[in-house]
Amino acid sequence: MSTALTTLTNNLAARFEIAGENSKELIETLKATAFKIRDGVVSDPQMTALMIVAQQYGLNHWTKEIYA
Repeated sequence: MSTALTTLTNNLAARFEIAGENSKELIETLKATAFKIRDGVVSDPQMTALMIVAQQYGLNHWTKEIYA
């Protein structure tokens, strides 16, 4: 996992007050749920781009305000 993706994941964890969670576990949860794509796996670069947009606009991943 890239440094950018780790940072974005930590920011997300802090936003939802789940700090202390394993960032790799959180990113895998997001890939399997909020950013799940039909025919494949979300790559780390795709995930980073989605996380940047979500953070920029304050979008919630779990309420489907942004999805892949």
